[in-house]
Amino acid sequence: WRRKERTAGRARRGMATCESKDVDEVERRTKAMEKEEERGKAAMEECAKMLEEKAQPKGALGTLETWAKRLAKLQCRAVPQASQFAYACFCADHGLVETQVCTPYPSSVTQKVATALAAGGAGGAVMCATVGRVRHFRVVDVGMLRPANGCDLDTRVACGTKSIVQECAMNAEECAKALDVGRRTIADFVKEEIHAVVLGEVGIGNTTSSSALLAALTRRRPVQVCGRGSGLDDIGVERKAKVVEMALHRHRSIVKSASESPMKVLQALGGLEIAAMVGAVLQAREDSVAVLVDGFIATVAALVAVRVDPRSADCLFLTTRCPEPGHAIALTELMKFGVPKPPLDMDMRLGEGSAAALCIPIMAAAANVVSNMMTLSEALSLPDKEEGTTARSGRIF
Repeated sequence: WRRKERTAGRARRGMATCESKDVDEVERRTKAMEKEEERGKAAMEECAKMLEEKAQPKGALGTLETWAKRLAKLQCRAVPQASQFAYACFCADHGLVETQVCTPYPSSVTQKVATALAAGGAGGAVMCATVGRVRHFRVVDVGMLRPANGCDLDTRVACGTKSIVQECAMNAEECAKALDVGRRTIADFVKEEIHAVVLGEVGIGNTTSSSALLAALTRRRPVQVCGRGSGLDDIGVERKAKVVEMALHRHRSIVKSASESPMKVLQALGGLEIAAMVGAVLQAREDSVAVLVDGFIATVAALVAVRVDPRSADCLFLTTRCPEPGHAIALTELMKFGVPKPPLDMDMRLGEGSAAALCIPIMAAAANVVSNMMTLSEALSLPDKEEGTTARSGRIF
């Protein structure tokens, strides 16, 4: 009896020591985050002062100034940097496509588009080539039914998800692995000193999964969040809404606790590529990497990340409005966390990070305004032309 009591006593002391270490670690991380927040705010305030001194009417550069100050806070640098960009497109298939008619295309198209992306011929790749600032370009297979040429294959978690109208899309292990794929992708970019990343996705059926996720997270009805996706007609949109309604009913116990358990909602209704984007956003915030958020699917993934960790909103830069009705809802939700409105409204709904890629020059310009644009006093002190001076030549890129 005494030996058992001594053993139990040692176990209790050991548990107390572990709990004490855990508490100490939490306190350490909390203090570190508070210090980072203070440094970020100081950098943003200094950046704002620098912008006020530029040769322009106050606030005349609009979104560029907003983005510059946001970058300054994220990077804790009064003069932010945005010259090194990366592109990551996460690809996966969805089990619901095999059981429900919610898209005009078969799952095999996912592989074809991913192959075209890797070859440089799909929309997202063309946009990246057009802006010309992407230093690292990756097409990541998180869970396509069949591997595609040119994609990262060591990142495959499963051969697609399960049908969300029958069971959870992923089990806990698969969801965790998909999140880790996104985290590792960002970590690899950080080693290459990347300042910002474009997140794209390819996955036939993922607008349906995203609509289900959004409905669960925002308590909206399926008809409010479902749109044409990859080209549905009115009857197809109605059918998609019914599929989403079936999925929400199937997972109603999880949906009821969506605000407390967003990860469980992701596991039940999401896709492997969506989970990877969630992980990418969470890691990007930890590493102070800016994320250019694309259209509907990417925005829903960003919303899941923010529901998991509200601090991840700090790294988000919305880029576009798309015609999907659910996108406006998702954008509004993210703006509640202080994320500024997107600069583009071009009716783009391609996905693949295509619209986000077009905003690379906007982000680069936002940073360059702080570092290269003259102050008003500098502009006023320039000699007149007749004195034989040459124009000021600054570093642009």
